[in-house]
Amino acid sequence: MTTNKIAFRYAKSWIDLAVERNEVESALEDASVLKSLLRENPAFSSFIQSPVISYDRKKKILSSLFDDKLSKLTLLFLQLLVTKHREFHLPSIVESFLSQYKSLKEISTVKVISAQPLGKEEQDKIIKLASSSSIGFRNIELETIIDESLIGGFIIEMEDYVYDASVKNQIFRLKKSFAENLYESKIIAR
Repeated sequence: MTTNKIAFRYAKSWIDLAVERNEVESALEDASVLKSLLRENPAFSSFIQSPVISYDRKKKILSSLFDDKLSKLTLLFLQLLVTKHREFHLPSIVESFLSQYKSLKEISTVKVISAQPLGKEEQDKIIKLASSSSIGFRNIELETIIDESLIGGFIIEMEDYVYDASVKNQIFRLKKSFAENLYESKIIAR
């Protein structure tokens, strides 16, 4: 079974159980904590991925690390992953959980990549336009990224759509049109 299928199935079980127990928001907080921990703490990631540490030892370490920091549901879920020897899929499972949460709550993520930070007014305008569009859900989560290589302008990504209004893209298109130079090819053809 592929990692994506495993991650999807375990995340679905986690979120379904959280819905059943009315603990979706606490499971979301736990998933966010685990995501940042996996991203920012290489020692924790190595511990999760390690085939050398016994499964019983991993369970004990997870219990001591998260006993009072994560919900009981999430802690039991982590224990289950270790029991089933699936703990090394945790990063993918967490990502899948967050994605499934957004689908459950009908939230679309709009990623805006710009050369300079966006002001509050610009962000509100983008959220308003995105929520009124026929693409995705009405609830919008805005993710902003600064990329100075764009020179100016912005790129908006929502669902499978990309709108590129960056200066970098305009320069690329201009270079491409000059490379095709239709006038030169017509002169040579005569």
